[in-house]
Amino acid sequence: RAAEGCFRHLQYVFTFLNECRAFEILRTYQERAKYLVTTQAKIIAMTCTHAALKRHDFVSSGFEFDSLVMEESAQILEVETF
Repeated sequence: RAAEGCFRHLQYVFTFLNECRAFEILRTYQERAKYLVTTQAKIIAMTCTHAALKRHDFVSSGFEFDSLVMEESAQILEVETF
């Protein structure tokens, strides 16, 4: 029973270390932010203008989402919706 507890603790430690490893490899703020957005984020908020400006970065990083809530959508140009 004690060995099972130790094994679970070791699994937890190695899982935590595996998650932190990305921050050792990714040196710049932009790389770390992109990693967090694509792997950890549950909710992301940004203006329509910023989303349009960074669209290429989102597409190239493979960013996917299930739902989108948009406020002030009347301000978006039709070309920005694609």
